[in-house]
Amino acid sequence: MYSDSRGSFRLRKALAEHISGSRGIAMTPDMLLLTRGAQMAIYAVAATLIKPGDEYWWESRVTDWQRLYLSSWGLK
Repeated sequence: MYSDSRGSFRLRKALAEHISGSRGIAMTPDMLLLTRGAQMAIYAVAATLIKPGDEYWWESRVTDWQRLYLSSWGLK
């Protein structure tokens, strides 16, 4: 049997409850996707939302690999 590709249900449930309680945001475990790190999360977002030519803005300093990676998706 394979594990859920979205991550541990128990952890997603605990995170959803924490976010709902501490931030007042309605959240369910099905709304969360856990990744093994930042690069995997960036890939998931890029593959889902980005279209070539889109512009991006990064809140903190972008490392060289992140800039190269985002540019490879056709971002400006």
